[in-house]
Amino acid sequence: MESAPVVGQQGLLRNMLWLLVGNLVAQVLAAATGLLLARVVGPHEYGLYAIAFSLAMAFTYTALMGLDSIVPREVARNPGWAGRVTLSALIPALLWLPVLVLLILGAGTAMGYSREVRALLLPAALITGIRGLVGLFRSVLRGLERMELDAAVQGLETGLALIAVGLALLLSPSVQKALWAMLSAEALSLILAGIWVGRLARPIGWEAHLARDMVVAALPLGLTFTLVGLNMRVDTLVLSLFQPAREVGLYNAAVSLVMLSRSVSLMAAAFLPRLSSLAQRDEAAFARLRDQGLLWMLVPGIGIGVTMSLLSPFLMALLYGTSFLSAAPILRVLGVGTIAVFLNAYFWQVLIARGEQGTIARTTAASLILSFALATILVPRWGAFGAAGAVLAREVVQSALLSQRVLGQPPLTLRRRFWVPFLGAVGVMVLALWPAREATGLVALAYLAPALVAYLVVLTESRIIPVKGLRQGARAPFLR
Repeated sequence: MESAPVVGQQGLLRNMLWLLVGNLVAQVLAAATGLLLARVVGPHEYGLYAIAFSLAMAFTYTALMGLDSIVPREVARNPGWAGRVTLSALIPALLWLPVLVLLILGAGTAMGYSREVRALLLPAALITGIRGLVGLFRSVLRGLERMELDAAVQGLETGLALIAVGLALLLSPSVQKALWAMLSAEALSLILAGIWVGRLARPIGWEAHLARDMVVAALPLGLTFTLVGLNMRVDTLVLSLFQPAREVGLYNAAVSLVMLSRSVSLMAAAFLPRLSSLAQRDEAAFARLRDQGLLWMLVPGIGIGVTMSLLSPFLMALLYGTSFLSAAPILRVLGVGTIAVFLNAYFWQVLIARGEQGTIARTTAASLILSFALATILVPRWGAFGAAGAVLAREVVQSALLSQRVLGQPPLTLRRRFWVPFLGAVGVMVLALWPAREATGLVALAYLAPALVAYLVVLTESRIIPVKGLRQGARAPFLR
């Protein structure tokens, strides 16, 4: 029997760091684009933009029908076939693009959106589709474990979009013109990413049966991720039906910061290639790697969630200005849910590696039903704050459902009460940040730095962060 590859912490850390850098840079640039729009056009116009993009982005995971999760798995298993896999996935994705655009436009008409919003839907839909194609090229790079190139593509894509939007707003402060400029930047990014991947993977010819097999394998993921996309946007969509555009703009400002933190959670994708390889070969090594990843995802997830929640007034005032300060309570609720966001992002990677996409679909459907039900009850009463509560419930319920399947089989290898050091670290961090919970000025930074240091020191001393183990290539001390 073929032996399983050695799980090296240094290689995984390097891949995770590249994914972290790429996702963080991309989200920072995307957030800068949103901040620029918000500051130039104001809450009302920004709300119109948020409504259109929320509907389009609800279909963001539908753009590739799940192929971006199947492709890295196929490339990781057969690196020599990277070129064939790329081309065999690209052709059905291109055929699907016009259907996707029509779906988004039809959904906007069915929901009865105003003419102002519908005018923004076409460029938003095309941007969503082209981003999906760029994501397909990035998935090839992840399958080859070229995370540094994946990071470069992300930075290029969002950097060009920021430049294009900035130039468009400089010429005319119009959301519609800004979106068309963003579309041009996305098209240029697609061309450049295609050239880059083409030189690396050398796609020559395509195989119909391979394309068919990948599409068939991806369809459950495509349907699941459609639910995921709706799940992530149902709060904003319901809010847009009951509240004015200004309220949606305030809510979207808080959500944008949460999406920035979500980009950090996407470093969980660094585990997918090795988890996929181990899933069919060595159950014990798979369990150790799975649990090692759980610890590593909890560290940034908890730290970011606590910081974002307690320092929400400071973050809103600093980034969006005082006109968006009323969104601080919304961000405070959403920040707590960020911890569950990190767990869910990682649990999805583990389930995909094991080929258990059905579990993702079932838990996502359950949380979507819950989120929609809560949103329709809470939004008419409490507006954006109610939408944030629905999101918090959704993420927590989904984490609880996913953890039962992910951590139950193979059995957990972590020591009992491994979570106790996390509670201690959170307690220290909360105490350090509590005096700055209402601060809106830069004085908050004086509390943030020691709070983060104290948080990391507690986890290091508890050996959750195994500094010596990482230097020596040993596994985490909290693994049995």
